[in-house]
Amino acid sequence: MKPPDNPVRFRIVYRFGDSRPLGVGQLTITDRTIVLELPTGLDITVGFDEPEPFTVSTDVLDSTGRLVFADHSMRIGLGECRLAGQSSNLIGELTGRVRVAARFAVELDNLSQDLFNINGMRSEIDGLAAWTALSSVEKQTHYDDQGLISGLTTTARSQTKVDIAPSSGLSFNPHFSYEESRNHGTHTITEKVLVQTFLPTAADWEPHVMVHQSVQDLLTIAYWRRCQLQIASVTNKDHPLTDPLDGTPLSDRWRSSTSTWSGRGQIHHGSSLNGRDTPLFSFDDIGVEGVRRWVDEANDWARVVNPLSSSRFQRGSTTEVLLLQVGVAIEALGYRIATRNGTLNTRRQLSFPQYMKTIHDSLDCSIDSVIRGDDNNGVAPFGSFEDWAAAFNSLYKGAKHADQPSPDSLRTWVIATSGALLVRLWLAREFGASRETVEFMAQCSR
Repeated sequence: MKPPDNPVRFRIVYRFGDSRPLGVGQLTITDRTIVLELPTGLDITVGFDEPEPFTVSTDVLDSTGRLVFADHSMRIGLGECRLAGQSSNLIGELTGRVRVAARFAVELDNLSQDLFNINGMRSEIDGLAAWTALSSVEKQTHYDDQGLISGLTTTARSQTKVDIAPSSGLSFNPHFSYEESRNHGTHTITEKVLVQTFLPTAADWEPHVMVHQSVQDLLTIAYWRRCQLQIASVTNKDHPLTDPLDGTPLSDRWRSSTSTWSGRGQIHHGSSLNGRDTPLFSFDDIGVEGVRRWVDEANDWARVVNPLSSSRFQRGSTTEVLLLQVGVAIEALGYRIATRNGTLNTRRQLSFPQYMKTIHDSLDCSIDSVIRGDDNNGVAPFGSFEDWAAAFNSLYKGAKHADQPSPDSLRTWVIATSGALLVRLWLAREFGASRETVEFMAQCSR
């Protein structure tokens, strides 16, 4: 469910699966937080719904962390709840309060409907529609004899979903929506490509979440920008869309949801993408097989991908932090390649410069874009990969060790960014992008 226009609601709270009221609470849902507050220690009467007063206890959560909030208009399931604070008043007649934070909220039909365990999840990731090129809208402009526009034909037709990874039920689902305002003469077509996971057996949200974040990481590595993720809806096949007349199941019923989890970042930070950003590689470059491998092998590449991807979502960190994260990714990638090639020494390790050399030696594309420097920031091009690697290693040691000279911020940023590009080039080639594509797009990246 999306955050409502009026984010504050006040009504009865239940534990999931228990029809006895737990208390009376105030629920606030925004795009940043899902917070439930309950007064404690007083007998409270709730109108005609609950004629007998009951006492609200501070022990509001059980081991499942699941609550249901019910008012006159809807029932909202609150999942992965945790106690966020409580207060008490020992003097006077004021009541204490319990504050509960939830990770997600989803609209329910009744108190026992289970959308805490789900078969399917859909999310929106910034940049995915352009990256996949799965457009649902085609436009054709018509001109008259004088070269002026005489007409515009727009055709909107959702494309068939693209199945990616059977193990997680991953697919890309293009679709569009249409809104018309006759009073103001506006017609709006919105097209999206949703990331969807669907599993035959219902499970909690976590297995789905990890797959969606893996796709977010892929987009982030491709664009080298912050690609925001937002859960859009979930479904449980035990609660399908049914015929209102006879109750016959018709299809899966997808419920809109609000979640404070948004992958690597937070929704209110927004995306850093703009219309001019082009990825190092696209869906067409690596294909279904490349995305499938990326998702299926996510745990194997985590020590390489996690530092790089998470660095795009940090706010206010220093250039030394970026350099350290890139250095960790380089070391992890070099170790993985050396392990694959059987070139580790007897102690099962190599030095950091050797890891960089290992990456370079196994990368079958030009590294001109890595060593070209940055004239705008006063960093001259490097004569060779060895010169660049020596500069990176020196700054890396300076960032790690207090007895080393403190690295220059501008130079550190340029070196760290080029180091990230080295890893991104290697990953692009590993997962199927052609040499010509990555070389051309790397040269266009600045």
